[in-house]
Amino acid sequence: MKRNLPWIPAACTALVVLVSCGGEDPDTLTNNPPPAATATPTPAATATATAAPTTAPTNGTPPPQTGGEEDDNFGPVATVFTRVFVVRDKQGGEQIPGQFEDRFPGTPYYNESTNNEMVPLGTFFILDTTPKNAEGKKCQADRPPQWVVDHGGKFEPLADNGIGTNKFQYRANARAKGIVTVYTLIDGVRSNIINVQIY
Repeated sequence: MKRNLPWIPAACTALVVLVSCGGEDPDTLTNNPPPAATATPTPAATATATAAPTTAPTNGTPPPQTGGEEDDNFGPVATVFTRVFVVRDKQGGEQIPGQFEDRFPGTPYYNESTNNEMVPLGTFFILDTTPKNAEGKKCQADRPPQWVVDHGGKFEPLADNGIGTNKFQYRANARAKGIVTVYTLIDGVRSNIINVQIY
């Protein structure tokens, strides 16, 4: 006797529909994960440069680098050395070599016989003062130097009374013959006293 099984094709169809509509097969997800969603790239924001804050140098932390050798060594300041740094025929002009450079390297304008730093009349010159630590190395200072220059009209100071952007240098023209005594104070330490002779 032949049985009619009309429900078998319907059941198979339902089973296929259930498998195809029932969601993702976990094994398929594990072996073939869906591609990661890709976001449309957005342009990066342009950074605006801001100046770094400047702080007064202290002996505990390095100051902002200015390119000088002094920045490499910590204080405190133990000694201060002042000298005539350079002499030129005019501001921005040719350097006039010191007469005593062979005998006194680093202080080419110092004349031992007079104990004076020699600067010709009518020239431009720069005085320089350098703080040094206990090891004798150029070092950081907590404050800029105080220049003591009673020039009495013999110097014609440039910029802000001879002191420009580099506070450790004093710039002037030699305007009258005579001797001017100069020294500086850095962090309470007095430099050597020099006599600048305009001749």
